[in-house]
Formats: sequence, C-alpha cells, structure tokens
Amino acid sequence: SQIYANRGVSAEAKAKAFQAFVLSILSYQSECWALRSELQREICVFFNRCVRVMTGINRRFQRDLRMTTAQVARRANLRTCESYISERCLKWLGHVARMPDDRLPRQTLFARVRGPRAIGGQQMTTRARLHKLVSSIPAVLEEKGQHDLKNEFASMGWVGAANDRTTWAKIVHAMCDIEGDPAVKVNPKAEYILEQRPYYVNFDDDD
Repeated sequence: SQIYANRGVSAEAKAKAFQAFVLSILSYQSECWALRSELQREICVFFNRCVRVMTGINRRFQRDLRMTTAQVARRANLRTCESYISERCLKWLGHVARMPDDRLPRQTLFARVRGPRAIGGQQMTTRARLHKLVSSIPAVLEEKGQHDLKNEFASMGWVGAANDRTTWAKIVHAMCDIEGDPAVKVNPKAEYILEQRPYYVNFDDDD
C-alpha cells in the first residue's frame, strides 16, 4: 500500500505493479466463476478503493468533481474493474470455442443438463453468466458505434466470430474499452493441433 500511495512513484509504475501483484490475484480464474451481480459489486468496490489510493482521490473529492469510476481509473492508467473481468472471460470463451469438438472444456461449455433444477440450486451458473455476456455484445457494439463489427458478429454468430481470431480480438477490445489495435497471438503449436497436423520443432546446430 505504501507504493501505491507514494506520490513519488509514477502512475505508469503503479498501474504495472497493481496489474502484476493485485489484479492478477483478484481476477484469478474469474473466467470460470458463476459470478453474481452482488459478488461482482464487492470485487469492484475493492478495486475502486485501490484506484482511489493510487490516484489520491477520495470519495468526497470524486463526488464534488462528479468524476465517474472510469475517469478515476483512467487517471491511474487503468480501466474499470468490469472491463478486466469481461476481458478475461471473453478471451477464455474464444479459446474454448476454438478447441476441437472432442475436448472436454468445449463439450462442457455446450452441454445441457437434463431434468429440472434441484430445489435450492444456484440460479447463476457459469453457462448463464457467459450467455448473459455474449448476449450483450450486439447492444454494446451498437452503443459504441461499431456497426460493421456488430453486423459481422450477427452474421457469423458468436462461435464463428470466436473462431476468427482477428474478429474476436476486435470484439474484445470494443467490449472492454481497450485502446490501440488488437494484437492477435498466433501459437504455431496450437494451430497445428487444431488443424490436426504434426508439429515439428527445428533446432539450430548450436542447440
């Protein structure tokens, strides 16, 4: 906490340290959570408290200046808590959608349990959370003026869009307010496995 409250440390250094040491633990495996709105609110309350410490802006000062949570986070070179949680979830969803049909995570994602829900069973599930997030994509893209991307998403469907790494990266950037052009990672080994081709590693003579 002394590092984040220290005014002598730059905002860039604070943001990098916060993402490495705090946000990585706070959002660990959050892509698989059956996250209810109450739990997400508690996580975001802690996140916003950390951001206010980093920026030196208390709640009263934020209220008097009528600053939104996103504006305060931007002063700390960060995005909102919801943005980071949605980013991890969407990236994981795209990764699973690109898996072969015989992979267990993909089968579990698209599987349905027969029979009625048990009495007292949890209403919010991981599947329901993912469905809610994916269903909100067209409205968010429309709100942010990404009409071409919205039409492309509507024509391809979310599974088709997820299988196109470039399109899915653009959707993730638009949904999570990530600045800059998306950099699509290409894993040669994964590409060969998805195409069911053998993967060879070439070593130099010195290796």
